[in-house]
Amino acid sequence: MKSIVRSLPYVVVLALLIGLLYPRYQVWARGQGVIPPGITLAGMHINGKTLAEVESQIQDLFDDPVAVYYDDQRILLRPEEIGFRVKTRVMVGQAREMANGLYMTRAFLLYLLGRAPTPRDVPLLIEWDPVRLDAWLADVAARYDRPPRPPTVRPDATGWLPGAPGRVLNKEASVPAIISALKQIGDRRVAHLVVEERPIPKPSFKELENALRLRTDEFPGISSVFVRSLSTGEEVDIDASDVAYSGMSTMKIPIMLAVYGDLDTLPSGELRAWMTETVTSTTGAGNYTANRLLKFLGKGDPLAGARRVTRLLRSLGLQNSFIIAPYDWRKAPPEVVRTPANQNPKYNTYPDPLVQTTPKEIALVMQMVVECAQGKGALLAAYPDRFTPEECQDLLGILGKNPVTDALIPGGMPKGTRYVHKHGYAPDTHGDVAAVWGPEGVYVISVFLSTPNEWLVWETSNHTFMDISRLTWEFFELRTR
Repeated sequence: MKSIVRSLPYVVVLALLIGLLYPRYQVWARGQGVIPPGITLAGMHINGKTLAEVESQIQDLFDDPVAVYYDDQRILLRPEEIGFRVKTRVMVGQAREMANGLYMTRAFLLYLLGRAPTPRDVPLLIEWDPVRLDAWLADVAARYDRPPRPPTVRPDATGWLPGAPGRVLNKEASVPAIISALKQIGDRRVAHLVVEERPIPKPSFKELENALRLRTDEFPGISSVFVRSLSTGEEVDIDASDVAYSGMSTMKIPIMLAVYGDLDTLPSGELRAWMTETVTSTTGAGNYTANRLLKFLGKGDPLAGARRVTRLLRSLGLQNSFIIAPYDWRKAPPEVVRTPANQNPKYNTYPDPLVQTTPKEIALVMQMVVECAQGKGALLAAYPDRFTPEECQDLLGILGKNPVTDALIPGGMPKGTRYVHKHGYAPDTHGDVAAVWGPEGVYVISVFLSTPNEWLVWETSNHTFMDISRLTWEFFELRTR
């Protein structure tokens, strides 16, 4: 009882204070607006008498467009384009939750003492439509991306036009920069898109095909080109698989190859001299020595030797290549050989009925020899006991003695290039097949030209060979840059 009596004065004083301060508290509280004192929204002091006023203030701050930069190109992004919105009502709700309990009482008392409450902040809450943002970025990319361009052939087929690097928008990596800018106000609403450089791409074999077609279209006759990279297996085949041509001297490669298949050691003496003369002769002597090789294969009968060469070609899967008689044969053909290529109704080069090939097949023979020299490939797989890498290396060495070094396929390559080739002439047909140790590895190339039943002019033919060879070499060179 005594304690109650002693506490009574304090209770009276407290009641008087409350009575005196409560009206003032009510006036103060009504003047605070929607956001409790000491609480900021996204770090900013924003308040208003109504929620609508707060929303309007927020809207004004975050409604300005964002300056988006694609490299140096300035593009305006209006927030409504991507459904951007500040979640003001949610933020206000969080602010009010922070002011629960005795928060307002403490804030009022601090006000009376001339002090501010401990600051609290509600983080910025936003939302946007990812689909619309992705569409906006896709439109920017469509307008400003510059895809890299590979080298392309000149319109006159005299060489290659250089490619160009590109620039490509990384949409996914650009999204954070845009969202970060949308959270800013004033002159800080700036975003720099992530634009990636793309190097000049390697020209594809499709570009090589386009280049070679453009050049062969200028030739006034039937033309075929075959190119294959031994490194990648990629190839260009322009009427090279199913057009039969006179085999001419290019078929001396399989003749010599068959000779190696009959030997246990490398050729020597007279046999080696015949093989060398077959490659190096610039007169009819090369035909004579080739016939001597056929006679060797046929054990004295050149017709039998020719049949052996054809059987070798057939066993290797080459159905359009054959020789059925020695060179300079003056009699009727021993037989009529029909192949898929010489029965092709689309093209008729009137090929020699005694010796024929297609540009692709004679190129494949050259490929087999090169790969055999490297200890691999179809020839060794088919005949592991008849051929050796040393024999194929020796054959390449003999082919490398071809004296034609500044015309046909060799004429289109830089001086010092390693290559081997074997060419052939007929009045209306010229052909050349080569293996080239190029900038991107070894490739084989075979070119045949024909003006059926008309004299094939050397200047026209040779320029075509050289241009095709140069375009091909430059193509591989561009792929290594």
